[in-house]
Amino acid sequence: MKFLGLIALICVVLGIVACGDDSSSAEAEKPEKLTKPEIDPPRAPPEEVVIEDLIEGSGEEAEVGDTITIHYRAVGQDGKELFSSWGNGFGPDTVELGVGEYFPALEEGIEGMKVGGRREILIPSDLAFKHGPLYYAIDLRQLGKAP
Repeated sequence: MKFLGLIALICVVLGIVACGDDSSSAEAEKPEKLTKPEIDPPRAPPEEVVIEDLIEGSGEEAEVGDTITIHYRAVGQDGKELFSSWGNGFGPDTVELGVGEYFPALEEGIEGMKVGGRREILIPSDLAFKHGPLYYAIDLRQLGKAP
């Protein structure tokens, strides 16, 4: 009899889990479904910061003071990877936007992104310190709004 009660309890629990909210359509838009981006640097380095949304996010917009979690990949003019959170053993970065955690030009490029989006940010040599021009792909995974 106890065995039948346990079976019934398991069925009820599985039924509740299976009837959870239907968020499967939103799952496809979540940034964790994204893979490591390919970056093909343009032939001529940029003369100013260039920002292009590759995937428009559907969540909240990142603003200065927000805590953001991003995946990033940066390559140089030759296309060789310089920085990446993909496969580095640490995963995505979580930082406060606008407090100098990244290059000012990179922070400028992240501001206004929506959660779930992927953005390419091209940074000219004079704003990339000693790295030469930098080509970033940024995935905004999460954000916490500033108080």
